[in-house]
Amino acid sequence: QKSKEKAKVDKSVKNGGFKLTGKIISIVAIAMAVLGVAIAVTVLICMRTMASDLVRDKLEMTSYAVKSHYDSLSDMDYKIKEDGLLYKGTTDLTYEKDYIDEMCDFMDTYTVMFYGEDAYLSSFLDENDEEDISMTLSQDVIDKVDQNEYLYVDDLEINGVTYYGYYIGYAFDDEGYALGVLLVAVDSNETWSSIATYLVIIS
Repeated sequence: QKSKEKAKVDKSVKNGGFKLTGKIISIVAIAMAVLGVAIAVTVLICMRTMASDLVRDKLEMTSYAVKSHYDSLSDMDYKIKEDGLLYKGTTDLTYEKDYIDEMCDFMDTYTVMFYGEDAYLSSFLDENDEEDISMTLSQDVIDKVDQNEYLYVDDLEINGVTYYGYYIGYAFDDEGYALGVLLVAVDSNETWSSIATYLVIIS
């Protein structure tokens, strides 16, 4: 009788122990899952910050390279002539667009040269694969370029696609206000795709 009661007690203790162990394992598993999610979120935030910084450096470098090239064509000012085209001195920049295209192919970026609110040179293509100069520049962007010399955005939308964009002034009036603004942009989706590929490679 006593041995049977002792066996029942032992079995109850064992069952209780198994249940307690199961609960501990469940708690640990949940904690590990939460920790894993937290780590993943932290990594993504860090990667996004790092990616944004790298993209900005890339766009800044490209924009100043393009600006320097066109500045070097003449000591004279940028202006719109009677034919409605953008000139640097006596040089019609329409015939100098190859530099933008080559730079954009090399850096995997897009470039637009605005004068006032209108685009005059662009590496964006329309639905017919022709140069797209239909976009316009808002006065708000021009004002921000005036105040800060450059403007970096990570949510620029062009034709339904989101880009990182970097604006700098390249032509100014006597008071230092921007007449011409250069935009260099990179597709944000392609940027994140490159980062994802890199993470797969190193993981």
